[in-house]
Amino acid sequence: MENFASRLITLETLGADGQRIMTQRTYSAIPLLARADYVEGEGLLILRFNDELQDYLLQLQRHFTQAQLAELMKLKSAASSRIYWLLREYAAFGKRTIALDELKAILGLSQEYDRFNNFRARVLERAKAELAHTDL
Repeated sequence: MENFASRLITLETLGADGQRIMTQRTYSAIPLLARADYVEGEGLLILRFNDELQDYLLQLQRHFTQAQLAELMKLKSAASSRIYWLLREYAAFGKRTIALDELKAILGLSQEYDRFNNFRARVLERAKAELAHTDL
């Protein structure tokens, strides 16, 4: 339960209108949960989301369709989900170049995978395999 409760979500910092507030991309790492309680013997897990995520979660609710949720349910890793949304966001452009450090920040992996071969095998190839079963 501690591992689950300590998860962070990395979000690009945007203004109220959804636009960037700075010329450079900035990111915030926010704890996903404010609290996690487990009721022993009942198998009951009670989660309370962090209040700082309220606006973000409401924005997601407005933009998701049932079809998109079904596609996301096919993905097992958080990195695959984030890559899915990056690809959907830039589908109209046909091509997008992202620096490795920026991609790792977006995926919440800035401090992990010092060797590119490990990052490619454990993150990119895994995401590629999972995304092959989606609508992309």
